[in-house]
Amino acid sequence: MERALAGIRDAAGLDRPARGGRAQPPLTATGAVLVAGPAGTGKSWLLARASDVLAATERHRIVQALTAAGTRHVPLGALAPLLPPGALPRNDLPTAGVLRAAADALGGGPSSRRRLVVVADNAQFLDEMSGALLYRLALEGRSLVLLAARSGQHFPASFVELHKQGRALRIDLRPVNRADADAFLESLLGGLVARSTTDRLWRATAGNQELLAELVAAGRDSGALSQAHGVWRWRGRWPLGARLAELVDERLGRPRGRALDLVEMVAHGDPVPLAFLRTAFTAAEVEAAEAAGVIHTGESPDGPLVTLVAPLLAAMVRAHCPALRAGNCRRQLGLLASAALKESGGRAPPHTVSLCQAGRVPVPSGTLVRAARHAFAAGDFRSATSFASDALAAGERLSVTAAVQAAAVLWRATLPGSTSPGSIPATTGTGEETAAGAVTDTGARTATGAATTPDTDTDTDTDTDITSAPWAAAREGSPPERERERGHPSPEVRDELAMGRAWAEFCRAGGAAEAVRQLRAVQGTTVDPARIRSAEAFMLACRGRSQDALRLVSSDLVPFGGDPEPSALALCVQGTVWARRGQFARALAALDRADVVASKPAHPSPLLRAALAHARCQACLLAGESQHAVSIADDAYRVAAAYDWPQAMLWACTDLARAARIQGWIGTARRSVHEGLRLLDEYPAAWPGAPALHREHAALAALAGDARLAAEALARIAGDDEGDGAGHGGGHVPSGSWAELVRAWTAHADGDLADAGRIALSVAAAAARHPELAGFEPLALHDAVRLGHPAPAARRLRELAGHSEHALAPLLCSHAEAATRADATTLERVAAEFAERTMHLQAAEAYAEAARVHQAKGHGVDTQRLRARAALFLERSGGAPAVTVLSRSGFPWLTPRELDIARLAADGLPSRAIASALSLSVRTVDNHLHHVYAKLGLSGRTELAAVFAPSGTEAAPPDLLADAGQNSAASSRKRRSISSPSRRNSR
Repeated sequence: MERALAGIRDAAGLDRPARGGRAQPPLTATGAVLVAGPAGTGKSWLLARASDVLAATERHRIVQALTAAGTRHVPLGALAPLLPPGALPRNDLPTAGVLRAAADALGGGPSSRRRLVVVADNAQFLDEMSGALLYRLALEGRSLVLLAARSGQHFPASFVELHKQGRALRIDLRPVNRADADAFLESLLGGLVARSTTDRLWRATAGNQELLAELVAAGRDSGALSQAHGVWRWRGRWPLGARLAELVDERLGRPRGRALDLVEMVAHGDPVPLAFLRTAFTAAEVEAAEAAGVIHTGESPDGPLVTLVAPLLAAMVRAHCPALRAGNCRRQLGLLASAALKESGGRAPPHTVSLCQAGRVPVPSGTLVRAARHAFAAGDFRSATSFASDALAAGERLSVTAAVQAAAVLWRATLPGSTSPGSIPATTGTGEETAAGAVTDTGARTATGAATTPDTDTDTDTDTDITSAPWAAAREGSPPERERERGHPSPEVRDELAMGRAWAEFCRAGGAAEAVRQLRAVQGTTVDPARIRSAEAFMLACRGRSQDALRLVSSDLVPFGGDPEPSALALCVQGTVWARRGQFARALAALDRADVVASKPAHPSPLLRAALAHARCQACLLAGESQHAVSIADDAYRVAAAYDWPQAMLWACTDLARAARIQGWIGTARRSVHEGLRLLDEYPAAWPGAPALHREHAALAALAGDARLAAEALARIAGDDEGDGAGHGGGHVPSGSWAELVRAWTAHADGDLADAGRIALSVAAAAARHPELAGFEPLALHDAVRLGHPAPAARRLRELAGHSEHALAPLLCSHAEAATRADATTLERVAAEFAERTMHLQAAEAYAEAARVHQAKGHGVDTQRLRARAALFLERSGGAPAVTVLSRSGFPWLTPRELDIARLAADGLPSRAIASALSLSVRTVDNHLHHVYAKLGLSGRTELAAVFAPSGTEAAPPDLLADAGQNSAASSRKRRSISSPSRRNSR
């Protein structure tokens, strides 16, 4: 959208100064801009925004044509109200005379000091004479005509011809896809937007730009959308403003009768199995709703599911549905779902059970347990908690095995949202209308596709102890009436819930040691000892006590019995410890096996999957495959965001920040840190890995040259003595090693170059002596090289290159030796290999070192060439580091627009094609290219092509380009990758 707006600004000549007090037309004589696109793509919003921008310059006079179906056959019906009285001559004058007089009256004549801008939305309704008048104004060049029409409608033929002549700019809009949603929202808000917020807004509106823009505006007004730590994040319900309601009514076409009944049923079920609709409505009624673009049918493993075209529409329909109609609708859905349950023998998918609950239709307790396990595996923690608590409330009607399964699901499902070890948020439904003009933001659709229960407010602060009623009624056999009244749970359920309390303590800030103590207290109970030992080993490993953790899960104890979850967790611990020790092949085997074991349960645990993703991410990072670590952490974040699981989102943010920083993707790292800090503000007590996040914050501040901010961030973790809190995002090595390296960069940012090198080398020396830090040593040594001390590091890296399993050891050794010898040729080769691995910041540093060597030798051409390469990769990294060799090289900076144009020109596109792609004029493109040549010391496109790599060989972070993980072939050719099996096979 911003690119389209830039095109209108350029067509208006907005950046060209007025001479003699008179607005100058654009040099390309662009007289019209044609905006086309489907409904909801923001055509009207774009014209309104452009009008505001142009009016603010006081060099343009904006008028709005009155285009409507009623004026289509009235001569000059769209423009006559804009003309002053008496402006039109006698009716017997020829048409040409009428048009000339109207044009002079409307445009103010040649002496006008402000350029006329005529805005005509719904241009398909322009009458013939109004179209001819606007064409005359556009052709003369003294006025600018902005037209918008829906796709499938036709612009006046004269303007189509004007576009063919190159004198009109055409902008085709489309619904915002997920890849463009970040840029669109950031343009609206003027800052970074949390990716979880972008996902929610994009899903809620299905990419409809108009709905997105109105939802953002309503969120800012209501306070649901707010900014902290430089990141915008949505918290709370969808606000239902009047404008938003109008847009929804317009989008749904204001259905009546049976069509309204169908829309309301889909909105309250969202999704609804297609079979239910075919039972309640005729096939013609369902097909008519789909043809009108109101509902959408999608496939699922359980059959076709029907939703409204955007979840926000469903939320709005539910909010405005009268209470009695809503209750009847839910009751009807519940009866349909109950019939489906009986037909399937109680094995229907969880969303069918949810529909029964919403309609107050009883569900057998065994079915509830199965549904709870399915919902938990799909990450629908809210539904899993509801199903499990209802099942446990069945008391003696539930078998011991089923009761324990329900209790296990209950504490696991409530853990992501708990803030204290012994309590969980009471879950009575997902709410519907909770206040005038507000609905819950769940959109009624959960990860399982389950319908929500729209009866109560979800934003309750009530906490219920996980060992209290109603779940305490579950126990073995038929106890005495007195025990039944007391509601004590069976020993099996009580012991299972005690395991949950230990894990809840582990997820509390500073609670890792207490969690281990509680786990040991569970020993000797009905809980499988294998579960206790694997959990304790994981907690100890996260605290940095690798030897103790490995002793608990030694190879002769794996696998544990018939339960695959403890086996997978034990293998995860083994992979973690071996990666720390630099035994990456062994770590790979353990993590691969853990993936296989974890996939065996019918309902694998999301908690286990998150732990495995974290372990594999950190193992990849220590093994030198940081790009794979970025991809794994990014996938983990998206899964956690889909689950609405704050702890796992923070875990993934910290992993992603560290992996992206080491990969040299500073922009991605900075975004992840800011988003993590925002989450940390909201959930301070539920996040034990805050020290790791603060260390990444300090590292990025030091890279940017802000020693004060880096020192402040480090001061927040001065008292941390538990490794990495609970290890969430900690990096699987004792925290002091990471913190000391950050202090080295902080010293460098503060100007103490000698101390920076000394700290980095001392960390590397400690890693060489400590077996638990063997995997960390290459990272520390290369940091010493980057901080200007290559000679001492080169000797040790030469030894590691001969026997280390680290994927980058030979490359890091070459870098150190070339920097020691001031070998520009080898430095350039090293930089090219960093670039091939998409390690952008490291590539920029190596190119800069090579440029300095050439400069010292007086090689001007090579100096300019390598400086240009360094500037390019520094731009790709997304940051402007003020330390290392880059701070001393005096690089020419390219603006984002110059970089876009330079890349396209280097790919061989002519100026006219670039102008069309970027919605600019040819003259503007040529001016930008002239600036690029001057900054980089180039003579033309031939040298530019030699400087810029073809676009097909670039790679970028996953939140910038979709194909980020496709350019690591060199790494995978040299040795077996430590990334996941599926990712290796895909390559």
